Amino acid sequence: MSDVTQIEPPNPPEPVSAAQTDWFAPPTQRGGVQHYVDLLLARWRPIVLTVVVALLVAGIHLATTPATYKATANVLVTPIPRGSSSFIGLGLQMETDDPTEDVETASRLFTTSAVAERVKSRLGLSLSPDALLGEVQATPVAQASLVAITATSGSPRGAALIANAFVSS
Repeated sequence: MSDVTQIEPPNPPEPVSAAQTDWFAPPTQRGGVQHYVDLLLARWRPIVLTVVVALLVAGIHLATTPATYKATANVLVTPIPRGSSSFIGLGLQMETDDPTEDVETASRLFTTSAVAERVKSRLGLSLSPDALLGEVQATPVAQASLVAITATSGSPRGAALIANAFVSS
């Protein structure tokens, strides 16, 4: 008897899924503007919700925040020349060697409690002098002999009246 071995044919290969071949040939994507349009269309609900919430918050903020107005009055600072004995004892500012120092000194003098008290009485305001000083700033203008006095108020007319009152006091 002969020993004949029978050889079986090899098993057919198993089918390969698309997930297994993605690394080899990734799916094509749309590029450019179309890609972004697709993203917007796919996620339109969260986008619209975010915009609506932002608009509501902005509207509430605008409705509840009181309006504030600012007015600025400029004052020319002209100190008394050194060596002039005519004005001694009047409390006027005397000229120094540094013009910048003259303007800075004048800006500090505009925002004192005594000036705020005079402005309060002149305008008949209910604010305390300290609260009134919180609404006023005196700033030296760079490279000039000017002091800018800025007042904040709930009305444009009120801001202008306060700024002008500080200038004239």
